[in-house]
Amino acid sequence: MRLFDLRPQMIHGVLIALLVLSLPSSMPAFAAKKMQLTASYTGGGVAIEIAGRVFEPNNASVSNALISIQVNNPQATTIGVSAVYSDNQGRYGVSFPLPADYEAGNYTAYLVAEKPGYDTARLTLSFTIAKPDFTMETSTT
Repeated sequence: MRLFDLRPQMIHGVLIALLVLSLPSSMPAFAAKKMQLTASYTGGGVAIEIAGRVFEPNNASVSNALISIQVNNPQATTIGVSAVYSDNQGRYGVSFPLPADYEAGNYTAYLVAEKPGYDTARLTLSFTIAKPDFTMETSTT
């Protein structure tokens, strides 16, 4: 006595069903969470400090997000690249030393925050650095 009667037509139908089930879906298995990024600049003269926060739209902090930062001078030449992780409050910060012969003008920082399970967040920060118009010297006399 046979438990299964597998006719060629049935095998063909089963194979088609398995093939359809194994095709990749155009729908993602899950929707990535949204992530936002803030940044501010301080400094000039010796170094550029860039700091900010990574958070969800409901203001919940995103910890351990990787923030990649590239700073360009007024001629669009890269003067610094860094990668840092956000802390438990979503905060991050990095310092870029300025070369001794740095130029005054408009600088640009490009920031990208990434973390598995989240959409990538991008931010461009523009700021101006001025050169002092005086110098200071000390003397022992």
